[in-house]
Amino acid sequence: MSKVLFRKTDHCGEQMRQCCRIAGKKGLALSGHLFLYMIISLMLLISCGSDVKKVIESTHEDGTPKTVKYYTIHGDARDLVREVSYYPDGGKRLEGAYENGKRDGKWVYWYENGNKWSEGYFKNGTRSGPGITYHENGQKYVEGRYDNDHRVGVWQFYDKEGNLLKEINYDN
Repeated sequence: MSKVLFRKTDHCGEQMRQCCRIAGKKGLALSGHLFLYMIISLMLLISCGSDVKKVIESTHEDGTPKTVKYYTIHGDARDLVREVSYYPDGGKRLEGAYENGKRDGKWVYWYENGNKWSEGYFKNGTRSGPGITYHENGQKYVEGRYDNDHRVGVWQFYDKEGNLLKEINYDN
């Protein structure tokens, strides 16, 4: 049974940060560009006009949230924008964003002890960009890059003490 809670989240703040990152990548400086500032502000206002619905999709036996999904509401339509999953003790298990119903942006997974298990990026539902996996003790295990769900470039593999074991070039 799903439990639905309505509330505004930090989704609007994230959209403002994304606008600023885009502006920065295109070489636009926000200071002194009043027009650009107005456009970004207008985009933020429009994006914040839609409510974000928090839906507890599943719970643990004690009733605490297991899987929580966030949806933007546009009239009768809703779009999945974020997912968070929890361990029974309340610690995060995973967290990531969606765009157009597909994984998009940064996704992070954690071990039950709270240490990060992996971190990677998605674009249109496929792995794209850097990816890192960690040993349960927090030491790096594997590091490399993905392009359209394929390993590319040099990948590095480490032992539990953090010592480099080997490198594999996936471009060969």
